[in-house]
Amino acid sequence: MNSASRKFPIIFVFIISSTFVILAYGFGFFDSFEERVFDRFFLKAGTSGEVVIVAIDNESINRIGQWPWKREVFGEILSKLGNAESVGVDVNFYEESRFGISDDQILERALINTTSRVVLPVQIEKRTNILLRPLSRFERNAE
Repeated sequence: MNSASRKFPIIFVFIISSTFVILAYGFGFFDSFEERVFDRFFLKAGTSGEVVIVAIDNESINRIGQWPWKREVFGEILSKLGNAESVGVDVNFYEESRFGISDDQILERALINTTSRVVLPVQIEKRTNILLRPLSRFERNAE
């Protein structure tokens, strides 16, 4: 058997396994594993355990009303959290409120008056790759 014929099975197995790995990665098969590994690099050891999650779930929608909520609701939540060290909000306020400028002003005042560090998200619109930032009135009073 010559060396070229011995290399063929190795090359064939390499191509098949590489194709499998590329397809699995493309379909997100490794996403949860990748996220767990990524989290291990950035999580601080020894968290305090003093975390409160205010969820937007079916129960809260039934109680407060149809989504999207008035900005006033978020302002009230900030006020009730009082002396929280940090507050992360996973709602992007990149458009003016559909309830009018006074609704935006209520959230802006809450951001100004809170002693908590408030972090607002930015979002990348997938179709256009446009960065959607919070309105400047919110962004200048948050991180």
